[in-house]
Amino acid sequence: MRKEQPTLSEQRQIVEAEGYFNAENIEDARRRVTTSIVQRQGQAEFRRQLLEAYNYQCPITRCNAEAALEAAHIIPYKGTETNHIANGLPLRADIHTLFDLHLLSIHPKTHKIVISSELQATSYIEYMGQSVSLPKEKIAQPDPVALEKHYELFLQKC
Repeated sequence: MRKEQPTLSEQRQIVEAEGYFNAENIEDARRRVTTSIVQRQGQAEFRRQLLEAYNYQCPITRCNAEAALEAAHIIPYKGTETNHIANGLPLRADIHTLFDLHLLSIHPKTHKIVISSELQATSYIEYMGQSVSLPKEKIAQPDPVALEKHYELFLQKC
């Protein structure tokens, strides 16, 4: 007996289930990415305060492309009380990701950038040992305890 061939619809479901590219779902994926960006930047006041305090530039890379800067939390977001300017840094998007993954940190006493061994053979090595630019206002500078906690997690990860 001859086995019946799957219909085109059935074949598509099999292919999609196996994780293949589906051109019809591209728009949906874009919406998810856009929503994610909006949620991350949705803390408008926190981001605005950080941008103003740091003169609209990343304190690590000195990037001044405002659209590329994100409001990063030193101690992860746990509600509005963590949206304090001393618990944030306006970081370029890629640096924000590395910071959140504890592959990059700031030494709490020297304010110099440290990077993990994973990044030492990458272009991020250029930031190793550089001083972070800090706001003039003391209240806007990173909280030393928050930096210490982030740095400790960085050391554990290394």
